[in-house]
Amino acid sequence: MVEYSLVMPSMSAYVAKLGGDDFFYGCCMASFSFFRVCFMPVLGWWSDQRPMIEPFMFSLVLALVGNIFYGCAEWADSKYFILVGRSFVGMAAANTTLSMAYITRITTNNTRTKALATLNGINLLGIVMGPATNLALTWSLDTGIEGLQLNKYTNPGFVMFFIVLIIVGIMACTFKEPERISDEDEFLLNPENTVESWKTIYLRLFWGKCLWVHFAISFVSNFILAEL
Repeated sequence: MVEYSLVMPSMSAYVAKLGGDDFFYGCCMASFSFFRVCFMPVLGWWSDQRPMIEPFMFSLVLALVGNIFYGCAEWADSKYFILVGRSFVGMAAANTTLSMAYITRITTNNTRTKALATLNGINLLGIVMGPATNLALTWSLDTGIEGLQLNKYTNPGFVMFFIVLIIVGIMACTFKEPERISDEDEFLLNPENTVESWKTIYLRLFWGKCLWVHFAISFVSNFILAEL
């Protein structure tokens, strides 16, 4: 999530510099979340059918492509490069569902809650670090390629490209495929789950309402941050 908050401080001015208005800026902001939500079930289904490393690596490739588009928008003199870049990065950000699935597979019932809470804490830390990190990206550098400059607008895209590239290398060298739990094993481990009790129904409805409240809070906070 550091990538999401890294571009926020400068994206409004970046869009305006390339001729975009407030509406287009809002579209660029919304495209990230829209494509992230759309791609979550796709990557989740993929990880159920194939080795988890495949959707993980695919999402990272999408992030590489998206950040290159974002960084090269000024060189192409096209505001649509920003929109396309944010859309690709949004698709890539759907891999958070893969992270949760991975933790679910490698943890037990006793350790799962703590592991998922740690993951959410790291995501929030990334959101906090993003704007602060952006302060270190205000420098400018001429690349020697006509029209392509490193500056406070393009730096977030190029910096995230190299960070994701490093992550790809680490994933390729260290990722271990988690063991799958078959339906039969799940039944043997948790036979009581075959019949939904009234407590389960109540909790499901309760958390469903909590999710809607969370959606409302997130909507308002992002609306304010986007200055729309």
